[in-house]
Amino acid sequence: MRKTFWLWPLVVVLLLTACAGIAKRQRLDRFDDMERLYRRALLDGDFAGARRLLDPQVAAEPLDPEKTKLLKIVDYKPTHVDVTEDMNTIVQQVALKYFMLDTNRLHTVDYQQTWHYDEVHKVWLLQTDLPRLIP
Repeated sequence: MRKTFWLWPLVVVLLLTACAGIAKRQRLDRFDDMERLYRRALLDGDFAGARRLLDPQVAAEPLDPEKTKLLKIVDYKPTHVDVTEDMNTIVQQVALKYFMLDTNRLHTVDYQQTWHYDEVHKVWLLQTDLPRLIP
């Protein structure tokens, strides 16, 4: 019995470490899901849907529906991602390519977005407004 006594604290520490790792993995999986929803909304031209992923406290500029009809995002490519040590904030650089259909010219813009994890609701919320693509 005494020979295995020292194993119990080790087992407890390993279990706690494993649980913390699982929680972090789940948080990052939730980010992947939210970022995928956001990307899909932008590529589909669903700017209202993309806006639903913004933190309600973010002051978003109004969208002109007539101008957004002329906007077609054709590529959304994350180029750099920084995750804070506590895994509550993710800053992501994204390269967007889009057409203004009235001019039929391809534009490229680098866009920085900041996501924050809401511990209460277990959801990632975008802290930055949609990129300014329409002049």
